[in-house]
Amino acid sequence: MSSAATADTASVADMRTPTIETERLALRPLTVADAPHIYASWTSDPDVARFMVWELHESVRDTVAWLTDMEASLESDTSYVWGVVLKETGLLIGSVGIAFVPAHGCFELGYNFMKSSWGVGYATEAS
Repeated sequence: MSSAATADTASVADMRTPTIETERLALRPLTVADAPHIYASWTSDPDVARFMVWELHESVRDTVAWLTDMEASLESDTSYVWGVVLKETGLLIGSVGIAFVPAHGCFELGYNFMKSSWGVGYATEAS
């Protein structure tokens, strides 16, 4: 949300996949251009995919297809996905998302990070 907007005055457009910063992280929309790095860093890693709702990506084409869907939903008001970037280095280390699940009547939060970024609190911080 822009610094000028408040909860009462924010337009719907202000809420559509904004860029967010925390102390150590920048959360930004993912793009298809991120596919080679994402594939090499986590979508092809069986340890990362083990507990995800998505299957292990067998090729960068799988990651491109996923990111194409993410780009198409940037204007959604029920699904948000961000790339998680270390502010200090600019390295894209994972993704975090929130999506409304009609069957449950609530939003679900999910995240995945490259293994070298596990255990240092990035998921908590990004959440």
